[in-house]
Amino acid sequence: MAAYELKKSIAKVGKSPSNFALYKGEDTDQIVVGSSAPTPAVIKEITKECGKVKVALKGLCFREGDLLVFATKLAPAPQWKMQLAKILKERKCQGASNIELRQLGPDDADSVEGEEGGEEEVEEGGGEKMGGGKGGTATLTKPTTTKSATTKPAVTKQAVPLAAQWNAARDAAMKGVTQLIAKLQATGDPEAAKASKIVQQIAAGFPAGLDAAFAGYDKAKASKDPKQIAAAQAQAKAQADSCLGYLNANQKVIGLCEANPFGASVAISKPLAEALNAITARMR
Repeated sequence: MAAYELKKSIAKVGKSPSNFALYKGEDTDQIVVGSSAPTPAVIKEITKECGKVKVALKGLCFREGDLLVFATKLAPAPQWKMQLAKILKERKCQGASNIELRQLGPDDADSVEGEEGGEEEVEEGGGEKMGGGKGGTATLTKPTTTKSATTKPAVTKQAVPLAAQWNAARDAAMKGVTQLIAKLQATGDPEAAKASKIVQQIAAGFPAGLDAAFAGYDKAKASKDPKQIAAAQAQAKAQADSCLGYLNANQKVIGLCEANPFGASVAISKPLAEALNAITARMR
């Protein structure tokens, strides 16, 4: 019998947070989820399956309705979500198609204590240690427990406000657009100048009501007034749908921007659509 099965571990994840760690291996990757540090048997099995591994990411895992949340101390990066989703889908885990990454607050713990676990060393090659710190070798030690109930960290369900989550995604996309416009204008080519104006029009035409709508939802959520929340949710969803519609309607031009031959790294449609869908899921 296998010492660890990701599908079973993910199925057990509920509202209360569990620990998770993303292991990057020479051959393949794996996610370990549980209430304690991995046992030597689990580490041995992961190493056999994945080759030499390192801990790439760690934190907490919990559910909010149908949403599977991975929360870490580090600011979420788009590639982490893709890596986690890929592993979950390959192993046919529950909720693989509806996950979200969040950043924990400075006072939030990024692990929970468990009664079982073990000690094992895993070569990290410069990754983050399971026990904290960076570089060297990660020692996965048994958590300290007391006779009292297991202490779980206070995880804020909305660690990142919706408005902040959207602003981060939008700013990242607009940075690439700004670089592209600058490169087009620097060529001195008349056709490039025309293309620059088109790109500027696309950027300027982007729906502008999202910031206020998401900020309004954050404020309504804090008030805990059901009527305010419902009204703000409807407005925010309408704005998100409008944005998705704009992306779809201008997909051809946006695609040309993203595939530009001028060396500007531009990513618009996919990251913005993913951000909007993730934000909409959080409002359910």
